[in-house]
Amino acid sequence: MQKYLQITLALTAALFAVACRDSSEAPSPTPTSTPVAATVATTTTATPLALPLATQGTEIPALVRDVVIAAVSGDTARLVALAQYRAVACTTTQGAGGPPKCKPGDTAGTAYRVFATGACDGEWNTDASAVLIGLMKQSVRLYAAVSVRTPTPDSDPAWPKGQHAVLLSTGQSSPAGVYYILDTTGIVRAHLTCSAGETPGQTLRNIGATEFLIPPP
Repeated sequence: MQKYLQITLALTAALFAVACRDSSEAPSPTPTSTPVAATVATTTTATPLALPLATQGTEIPALVRDVVIAAVSGDTARLVALAQYRAVACTTTQGAGGPPKCKPGDTAGTAYRVFATGACDGEWNTDASAVLIGLMKQSVRLYAAVSVRTPTPDSDPAWPKGQHAVLLSTGQSSPAGVYYILDTTGIVRAHLTCSAGETPGQTLRNIGATEFLIPPP
């Protein structure tokens, strides 16, 4: 509980500092909202990807806060509880990516209860707990939380989509980071970043980030 409190206080302080940075240019937030400054990055020195920050007074979604606190504190059980499975028909076609592969004895089209994950190639796993435990073996720190959009056209409509993402940095070259894609109900995808040395800015571009909810440090 003490660790949760420390992380929550640190997160609150960070958000408050961002809000205060531009207080002379934006109105004070309402008492019921989590303040985030309204400004646009003008250089890539302060923010590697030049995205706008969420509008002043925009409330950080509770789910985003929950995932940030659970991931940074190492609360795997909380992340597992937030994992969202999907029913996806299996395929007998082999190769990377695509729908889940049918188990021996199952016919193509058999519905599996699966969780979306992977790195360079997307994968479907029947055990979200094993996926998240594996990801949490990385020592991570929060890099950013963002809003994301679905690409147009959507090259893979069957792949789970979300509205927000949380990106965590490992401080290593490979894997460079871990990220979670969130819809309104929970974690719909959990991934390692793909390429060795992939920068956080590249990862954010790849997942369709549109604005920072919690900006980079």
